[in-house]
Amino acid sequence: MQTLDEQIPIISYRYVKRFFEFMEIRQVHMKDLPVYASLFNELFSDPEGSISVQQLRMLSGAADELLNDEKAGFEFGQKLDLSTHGLLGYTVMNSENPIQLIETIVNHVSVSVPLFRLKVRRQGHGVVISVQDLWDLGDAKSLITKIYLGSIYEIARSLCQEIRFECAFSSLKASQWTTLTGDSKWHFDTQFTQVVLPEIYRSSKPHQKRLLNTGLYSIKDSDLPLQSPAANVQKPLTRQIHDHVLQELRYANIEKSAQRLNMSTRHLRKRLAQEGSSFREISTNIRKQFAATYLKNTPLSINEIGLKLGFGDQSSFTRAYQRWTGETPGATRKHQQ
Repeated sequence: MQTLDEQIPIISYRYVKRFFEFMEIRQVHMKDLPVYASLFNELFSDPEGSISVQQLRMLSGAADELLNDEKAGFEFGQKLDLSTHGLLGYTVMNSENPIQLIETIVNHVSVSVPLFRLKVRRQGHGVVISVQDLWDLGDAKSLITKIYLGSIYEIARSLCQEIRFECAFSSLKASQWTTLTGDSKWHFDTQFTQVVLPEIYRSSKPHQKRLLNTGLYSIKDSDLPLQSPAANVQKPLTRQIHDHVLQELRYANIEKSAQRLNMSTRHLRKRLAQEGSSFREISTNIRKQFAATYLKNTPLSINEIGLKLGFGDQSSFTRAYQRWTGETPGATRKHQQ
């Protein structure tokens, strides 16, 4: 375990800023806490700065307690995708050898966020990524481990259909973790923490195409057309549903959101109505914006865009798009050319 000075700044402010933003969405205003006010101000006055392991340990420990959600760390990690790590361009340009690509990406993350030692071991047609202790993270270890797992999942999910997580921590709600990762398998209280990618896609299906189809070519809120957001999006529950849909755009539905929030679909509909919203309204608004952006800024076919947005086929997407805009997706794309 690392014996260097824990006050040495090693974690970039860009990651910390993303974390503060994530906490704000969860209605946890850490910038208002006196102990973190100065750190929050530094994020904007010195965007190239870094925080130390000691600061991060205090920050993560407090955040874990305030969030009171064992899956929150993983959900934040999912936001740390290839674009966040500055690796999207590299990934698209270096997709010939997917296993070697994974090794390079993991090594880069280990250097960029040096809180754990990440080791990649080849195993058959896949790899095992182990998460090994580097620092004494104290009570913050569980949250930070989950952040790493979430980021690894977001990076690897276009390369491997079934991912297995072996976690050296406990879960009080083990069954709920599968709602975050589709077909992935979860095992808790294991001896070591590692992520197993048993079968990485081969180069017979170009990875650049897979990036476009499965979401690592990711469009975020900041990439969407600028427009005045509906006032109710800032309301707590509406914002949570908004984030759920963004995270799982292709598979989002009210049943999954209700399960993640530990409430019935009927109660969720009632709560959203009290905020002047509905699941259909939220998901439709997001899909409308993504549809326009995909048609304008990507080479995806209309059928592929429809699938990414959760439609079963091209005709279903075309009918919905015509209701939204009064014209077909093909007509919109033609206008952009």
